[in-house]
Amino acid sequence: MIGRPDPAPDFLVLGGQRCGSTWTQECLMAHPDIFVPRRRRGIQFDTEQLAPYGGQPVAGIVNSTLLTEPAAAEAIAAIGREIRLVAILRNPIDRAHSWYLKRRRDGDEIYAQEISFEAALDLDPMLVEGGLYHEGLSRYFEHFATDQVLVLDYDRLARDPATFIREIYAFVGVEPVFEPPQLAGRSNYSAQVRSGAIHQAMRKGKRVLWRVSGENGPLMSRIESSALVGRLRRLNERSTATMSVETRDRLTGVFAAPNAALADLLGWDLRHWE
Repeated sequence: MIGRPDPAPDFLVLGGQRCGSTWTQECLMAHPDIFVPRRRRGIQFDTEQLAPYGGQPVAGIVNSTLLTEPAAAEAIAAIGREIRLVAILRNPIDRAHSWYLKRRRDGDEIYAQEISFEAALDLDPMLVEGGLYHEGLSRYFEHFATDQVLVLDYDRLARDPATFIREIYAFVGVEPVFEPPQLAGRSNYSAQVRSGAIHQAMRKGKRVLWRVSGENGPLMSRIESSALVGRLRRLNERSTATMSVETRDRLTGVFAAPNAALADLLGWDLRHWE
């Protein structure tokens, strides 16, 4: 491609899953100096991904499975360039519940039938495994210098999304004062739906729009952030199921040791996750 002979990315957003990676991806796609493909495939650009590349100085990939994929850190290090890595971490208990709500909303696999969060904990290993951040990050710190890895707390995104995304923009090397349209809305959040059929129709419509737009990320960002799309989503939402105190206490015990190890690794105070 013009101005980009190297197919390797300049940066990767590793995840975690249900930790704001979709919102972050849309903010990155909206920036005029960044190219990010919509599809989350692999760790290098293929011909299809590079096709819409318009000469932006910085290119990256968002793939929220890379934090938990055991072989990913070594494979990324083997690319042989100083790739910048971004990881976003969320209270693993809240992350697990958000994963459950999304899967139940989408109706995939074991979630095709109504299933409680407690039952899902015994059937879906990703509810817990997706929150074992220390294990995943340790693999990356074995291969990358600490200044190549930016680790952010999801709580900062919830409190101040503008500052949060500016820090990522600056870290990957573009103008940080750009304000993406996503600052005014949410992406891929975990509300339950009144009608699965309507939800699936909206998902299908989004895929169609992506195709007819020619994978136009900025255009799709504006559509996704529009008042009409937001209103349609809200009309199909219903109250989100809450987690019982007993289940939260159970998960607090499950994540106590991994969170303590993570706090030591990053030098963070994670008492707000308890």
